[in-house]
Amino acid sequence: SGKPGEGTAIALDKDGNAYATGYLHDSAGNDYATLKILKDPDGFDPVTPWTNEYSAYDGGIGRDEAYSISLSYEVVDDELVPYVYVTGLSQAYLASLDIATLRLLGSDGSKVWSGDGAKRYTGSGYDDAGMQVVASGNGNAYVIGLTGNGTNDDYVLLGYDKTGSNLFSPVTYNNGGIDRGYALAIGSAGSIFYTGTSADSGQLDFYTNVK
Repeated sequence: SGKPGEGTAIALDKDGNAYATGYLHDSAGNDYATLKILKDPDGFDPVTPWTNEYSAYDGGIGRDEAYSISLSYEVVDDELVPYVYVTGLSQAYLASLDIATLRLLGSDGSKVWSGDGAKRYTGSGYDDAGMQVVASGNGNAYVIGLTGNGTNDDYVLLGYDKTGSNLFSPVTYNNGGIDRGYALAIGSAGSIFYTGTSADSGQLDFYTNVK
């Protein structure tokens, strides 16, 4: 597109193709940008069959920045089909920061979920951001991040099925100060582990692990 941008995360499929996400910048702000890069066995001459951009607000300055990407495969009509999930923060003009998560078809980058293609989470404050998304083989996706107002943030854990419906009500964790979730992993029997930083009311930081 000719816009400057930043790549923030990358994932590989079983054939060695790469999927990268991040954001592009212009005078109207930042937009999510996700692209597929075909494997080149003879060197690095990148071919990008598709690029997907997402903006919460097309009528003026907005801020949309993707921070994490995850890839899953699902069987559709007896064929193994790749799907790509991205998450980050999303802000329409003069609005609050939301967590916006997208599900894209790996073959052409089209948005799968209805509406503008994003599932958005708005907490009680104005400072929400998705820091990592992890997809599972059944089409579920889990997002860890933060929700709050910048001085009293909480961990927030979200879950979506392949249709974009919530798997559970958002789960939050607060230790009395700034608490932010940065990474998660899916364990056996559907258990979810996530970690980040936590501060009590005295603003002392700790690593925190939650199951």
